[in-house]
Parts: sequence; C-alpha cells; structure tokens
Amino acid sequence: MEGTWDATVAANNVSVPFRIEIDGTGADVHSYFFNGDDRVNPSNSGTFQNASLVLNFDSYATKLEATLKRTTAASFLLQFLARILRFARAIV
Repeated sequence: MEGTWDATVAANNVSVPFRIEIDGTGADVHSYFFNGDDRVNPSNSGTFQNASLVLNFDSYATKLEATLKRTTAASFLLQFLARILRFARAIV
C-alpha cells in the first residue's frame, strides 16, 4: 500500500495523469499529491484496514475512499468509490 502511485482522473472523456504518495498503515495513513516533484495537498488523516483506504482532506472538505485489489501477480489497483480515479502501481 505504501509508496508512490501513478494515477489518472477521468472527466468528459479525458484522462489526466497525476501521482499520489501514500504513507503509513492501520489508523495512521497520510497521502500527498504532487506538483512536479513537490509534494502538495497533504491529507489530514487516513486509515487502511481490510483492503479499504480512507483519506481525509479537510482543505477540500472531502475524503477519498478506495479498495485495494490485486490485478496481477505483480500489480495492484486502488479502485475509488467515485470510479473516476484510477490508481495503479507495479510491485517490483
């Protein structure tokens, strides 16, 4: 779960790539978005339990909720409930 994930957000048939970094486990999970190489827009808190991720962003008055799923023997997918964000990271 921890690490930097390549992601896309889809809107109006356009996919826009971005990166998100996720750190921590259990009831102490935090994340950051990126602007180039700079970490920005940190989550205020988050949890990861039973393959479910919740990231709270007080600055946006919202939260992201996702489920971690194995897609192949070497990769995982975070499927967000809004179904407009797709996060994928290869495990090496």
